[in-house]
Amino acid sequence: MFSRVINLVSIELSKLVHQRIFYIALVFIILTVVISVFVESGSREKAVEGLTQAETTQGRADGGFVPLCSACVNGFKLAIIFLLIFGSLSLSSEASSGTLRMILIRPFRRSELLIAKTLTLIMVVIIIMALVELLSLTLVDSFYGLGPVVDPDFVYKPYVTKQVMSRYALYSFVLVLLPLIAVISFGLFLSTLIENTGLVVALALLIYLILDYFVIELFPEVAPYLFPYYNNLYFKTLSNISFYQDLTEIWRFRVIDGWLGLIKEESERITDPVRQWVIIKSIIIPLGYSILFFISSLIIFRKKDILV
Repeated sequence: MFSRVINLVSIELSKLVHQRIFYIALVFIILTVVISVFVESGSREKAVEGLTQAETTQGRADGGFVPLCSACVNGFKLAIIFLLIFGSLSLSSEASSGTLRMILIRPFRRSELLIAKTLTLIMVVIIIMALVELLSLTLVDSFYGLGPVVDPDFVYKPYVTKQVMSRYALYSFVLVLLPLIAVISFGLFLSTLIENTGLVVALALLIYLILDYFVIELFPEVAPYLFPYYNNLYFKTLSNISFYQDLTEIWRFRVIDGWLGLIKEESERITDPVRQWVIIKSIIIPLGYSILFFISSLIIFRKKDILV
């Protein structure tokens, strides 16, 4: 089974790199990230007034983390649209064109094909995630320079050090993975239900946008139980810390610090079980949705009449 899945994954990757939409997605995502970073070039209101970059610990009071978060948030917003398209077309495009029948005539099980498609889509998520994050980090560090977050009234005293902010940025980079996998798994799930490519893409985008822009906004008590809620949660928290010097939500990162043993003082540890559960939910809920979508897709796909 393992060798057959690997063969299928290689076939799926080969098909992916020959699809024009994959390269279109990469180009548009890159442009979005670049624009998000360089639009900050004319907006130095967070730079310390009256002092040059050489006279301060860095050129910006936000340490450069505001444009970093802006680039990542905007990049992932566009990436999510393409991930939904990739996921929703994964099976529906082949079912509507008849190529899926040809694949299933070969000695492959349906479960193996679905696992291979899921693994391929996860690879797509990792590629896009790495692209957005590395490009954002490289551009921001080159153009602005990353430094500590400082209080504009006390520029020589770091509000949050560069080391700590960089670590929190790393947490944000990692914790966006599971929500993105949930997004593409949702698209794959719809792809097993609907063969019409136009309809499945439209439905995937419509449902996601309703959840993200209406349900989450109108029903905040329900929002933490929906996977779109976690797509930019940590980047927004990091942005608030760097832009507003708002430390009210820094506990999200300090909980993780405590789990990793990076907080030495017992008095500084976040031991509140409610707050710890909030961070655990941000991990298990996207993971749970991904598993649920995969199992549902597998059940539907195995029972679907395709070979007729």
